[in-house]
Amino acid sequence: MRVRMIGPIAGIVFLCMIGLTSIALATPQYYTFTTVEYIGSENINYTYTEPIKYIVEIDFDLGAYYIWDDGHQFYWPDSTAVFSGMTSVSDYFYVDLLTSQLLTLDEDFYTENYVADIHKGRTALEYDTDPNDGMERHGGFVELNFGSVNDFVIIEQRSEWYDFVVNNQTYRYYDYDMSIGAMFHISDYAYDTNGNRQGVLLWAELTDISDSNPLEAQPVPEPSTMLLLGSGLLGLVGFRKKFKKA
Repeated sequence: MRVRMIGPIAGIVFLCMIGLTSIALATPQYYTFTTVEYIGSENINYTYTEPIKYIVEIDFDLGAYYIWDDGHQFYWPDSTAVFSGMTSVSDYFYVDLLTSQLLTLDEDFYTENYVADIHKGRTALEYDTDPNDGMERHGGFVELNFGSVNDFVIIEQRSEWYDFVVNNQTYRYYDYDMSIGAMFHISDYAYDTNGNRQGVLLWAELTDISDSNPLEAQPVPEPSTMLLLGSGLLGLVGFRKKFKKA
């Protein structure tokens, strides 16, 4: 009896391990932004010829931070701010750009006490807190920052306002969208050694969201793993038939 139970137990244990592994790998996620239109450039002659992919690692469970050239780190805490009758609630999180930046420099313009590594993502929701200003407002935006002070990329989305009026009260709404198909504005900048900023501005579409890094080859299950999975499933089938007979 104990020998016959080994197959079902092994199958159950293996399936549980798969479930736990998938949960553990649920974060981070990988977002692919594919450029669709060239907007313009700053202090550089640039010709846009084909789409560019910016692949970004995002982990909403980790905090955003800067690393200075001397190695010390600064973490960005979530925050709430009130200004001009509006309350803004910001959620900061970890981001990293996995693909190469369009513009890079071999030398740093800022050579002392500068931000050497940026991993700062932010989503913000804003809402009206002044009941007497004649307007109710709600909004949000996304901002992803990578690189360093010398050489950086900003991917952002600030949706347009839309207004409607009810009983002489104006309501203004906008929100951010991080689903596939959403549009984003990309600013890719670098400073030359004379301190002149060079930049390229692009429109991009969020074309993919994945739990696995698209730049890495995905592992193929080993034969022994597949054998264990198969024996476990067969054991479960046999156990079910035995249970029905009983």
